[in-house]
Amino acid sequence: MSAKPLAPGKVAMSLFKRRLKDIKIALRFLPTIVVLISLLLSAGLAAADDGPMFRKNVSNTPDLETEHAALRMLPLYVPAQASDGTLLEGIDYYNADGTLVETREYARPLITHYIDGPVTSIDEEGYGGFPGHGQRDAFGAVSLDDGATWKRTNLSNSADLSSINIKVGKKWVPYPGDVGRSFMASDGNQVLAVWVSK
Repeated sequence: MSAKPLAPGKVAMSLFKRRLKDIKIALRFLPTIVVLISLLLSAGLAAADDGPMFRKNVSNTPDLETEHAALRMLPLYVPAQASDGTLLEGIDYYNADGTLVETREYARPLITHYIDGPVTSIDEEGYGGFPGHGQRDAFGAVSLDDGATWKRTNLSNSADLSSINIKVGKKWVPYPGDVGRSFMASDGNQVLAVWVSK
């Protein structure tokens, strides 16, 4: 006895009914899945309490334009100390409620680099990119107390130097050095900072 093949319309209807049945089974478990996901998310958010936001003006030059800043945490621990080298008894860590969570005697070094200095721009129509020039230097800073204090160093010392003179009116004046961009890389306890000067 041979089975009769189904007509194309009946095959499509049979597949549709099978898929509809699968969807109904999946929808039965949807409320359970939603509840589980929301429980997992709420537990994760509660566990991610990092305490209050901590902001610090590392450059200490609010009147100047600080650009191309980046921050890196080195993968090692050092004794906690202030930027003047004073050893600290410990660094207190608080949660968002202000409750002391722990005190650590060691910190991971924070390294930052940025460019800072006055910028003279051209505001006329038709200049693209960065028209004008600056008198900026590349800076680096390190914190050994989780960002509470920073030791800053001028890495380039180029803003006060000049390799050419330009004519301004009838007078020749030195063209200031300018740092256009800085980059940083680290490996263990070694840090490399580079910058582009003009």
